[in-house]
Amino acid sequence: MGLEVDEADVADLIEEYAEELTTEELKELQKISHSGVIIELSGEEEVEPKEKLTSREISDILGKWQEVSDFVEKRHPEKLSTGRASALFDDRCLTFFRNILKRR
Repeated sequence: MGLEVDEADVADLIEEYAEELTTEELKELQKISHSGVIIELSGEEEVEPKEKLTSREISDILGKWQEVSDFVEKRHPEKLSTGRASALFDDRCLTFFRNILKRR
């Protein structure tokens, strides 16, 4: 499938979420996250990706994300904001693919 993550992608993600969040923004993120949990618990069916993905492809990209996330966590000086950005990306983007693996 050719999914690749390079340093520029990571830098863009970090830059996008580098600012400290206000209390209101944190509440909004919590509300969004909570609504995602409600949808999952309600039993609504998730949409399959348009292109068929193998379990191996999904596992590989999840492993690459973990490697990038670990690297940033260990080496980036702004632990709080980068941790927040990583958690948000993980929750919003990768949960979808983890759920595909769980259903298989």
